Amino acid sequence: MSRGDASPEMERLHDAWWAFEELRRCGLDPDRCDALLLRAYGYRDEAVAYRLAPIDRVGELRLQLKNAYFQNLQYEWFSELSRDDVLALLPQLVPASMHWDPNGNRLLVDFVNVALDALPREQAREIYLHAFTTYLQSFGYYARATPEERTRILRDYMWLGRQHLYRSATARENRLALERIIADRLGEEAVALYHVGLDAAREGP
Repeated sequence: MSRGDASPEMERLHDAWWAFEELRRCGLDPDRCDALLLRAYGYRDEAVAYRLAPIDRVGELRLQLKNAYFQNLQYEWFSELSRDDVLALLPQLVPASMHWDPNGNRLLVDFVNVALDALPREQAREIYLHAFTTYLQSFGYYARATPEERTRILRDYMWLGRQHLYRSATARENRLALERIIADRLGEEAVALYHVGLDAAREGP
């Protein structure tokens, strides 16, 4: 297949790798550039071996998601998965990514956003809204909290005002649907903080 027959996805993948290889032209020391590229080629080889190895990647990563701190999960474990493996893990990975300060594992949260935005829109919507609902349900003690405690839970434990997930196109597309879910489960104070988070994500770097 010629480059002219390649899919847009294949073209973007090639262009991204070619941009990386152009390190040689960026003015860095040539020996340093070659050393960096050799490490990148080594990673690429290991990624192929990882994808083809006869191991239960999904099962292992489900255990990691269940037992490990989110910030200790490695981005590359997920970024080198097949499509079916990513789809199998996203319903668990999306709510897991929300339980932590967005700065706790930026690369992996970015991966979640990219994965959602790459899916067919209805499929992304279903995963996103279900995952967010699962996340909210994990704070069962919110209903029993005092008004002061609820404010603190929303801000300091749910991170409702600064979820990095809000930066995804999927989050923007489903703003109203999630607003209704939040209002139904948490009330109007939570909706107001949710709007703050969405606005900050749109304006942020």
